Formats: sequence, structure tokens, C-alpha cells
Amino acid sequence: MIVTCTTHQNKKQTGLTILEVAVVVAVLGLVSGMALPKINSYQSSHRISKLMDVRGSVAAAAAITHSSAVAQKKLGSKQACTANGEMAVLSKEGHGHLCTESHTLVAFTHTYPSASIEGIVAAAEIDTHEHEVLVAGSSVTIRLADSPSPESCQFTYTAATAASTIPILSAANTSGC
Repeated sequence: MIVTCTTHQNKKQTGLTILEVAVVVAVLGLVSGMALPKINSYQSSHRISKLMDVRGSVAAAAAITHSSAVAQKKLGSKQACTANGEMAVLSKEGHGHLCTESHTLVAFTHTYPSASIEGIVAAAEIDTHEHEVLVAGSSVTIRLADSPSPESCQFTYTAATAASTIPILSAANTSGC
């Protein structure tokens, strides 16, 4: 009797089994599920910061240009705005135009920037590609264009209505940022 003994070569496993792949996918899904809310929170915080930065720019521009308008009104001089060659003239009542240091012609009402594209938007140098600017009467509403809900990510600047009043800057609505 002849007995033949065959030996099987031990083959090394290469790659991953379906079970190992399933475990890796499950772990990655769990980790990304935990990280996604944090990422969304950071994006929202960034948009709120951008809106508050623009609101601060509007407040600062109103204060700085008001100081210039009061000084200019006392001097009563005319100045050419080198950006476009137009004359910046401000009346005794504080209405008209002034030229800023960046050579931007800014419209004024009662020695404060008017509620317009040529007024507070020009004075604060707001980028109208990043922000929606809505002008309605004596108010300008500025919205963050890239927010999920721009109508809930905004603030409003209302121009001065008399010589003895100041513009009103609303609190920022950040619920949709």
C-alpha cells in the first residue's frame, strides 16, 4: 500500500475581509457623525463673526465720518474728491457729500452718512458681493449673503432724522447665521 502525503502550502492572507471593511466603515461613520455638528457650529460662528465685524465697521464709519462732517461744516470749504473728480459739498444743515481719506464720496444727512449705497455702505466700505444691501426709505439692512438664512443674519442702519439725533444701529439678528 502506497500512501501519498500531500502538503498544503500555507497561503498568507492579503487584503481585508468584508467584516474588517464593515467595521472600518462603521467607525468612520460614527466619527464623522460626531464631528459634523462641530464643523457646522464653527461655520455658524464664523458667519456671526463676519456679520458682527461689518456691524462694527458701520458703527465706526458713522462715528468717524460724523466727526469729519462736523469739522468740515465748521470750515465750510469745498473739496474735490480725487476718485471721481466730483466736488464734496456739505451744507450748514449737514446735508451733502464728503470725501473720505480713501477718496470715496459719501452722502450725508444731518452730518451722518445717509442710509444709502452712497452713504453708510460707501463710508464703511461694505463689499456688496459678500453682503446683501437692502435700502428702504431712511434705513439700510445689511445681510450676510452666504448664510443659510440671510433674512435672519442681518442688522439695520437707520439714518439720523434731525440735526439733534443720531443714526440707529439695530442689534444683529444672528439666528440664521
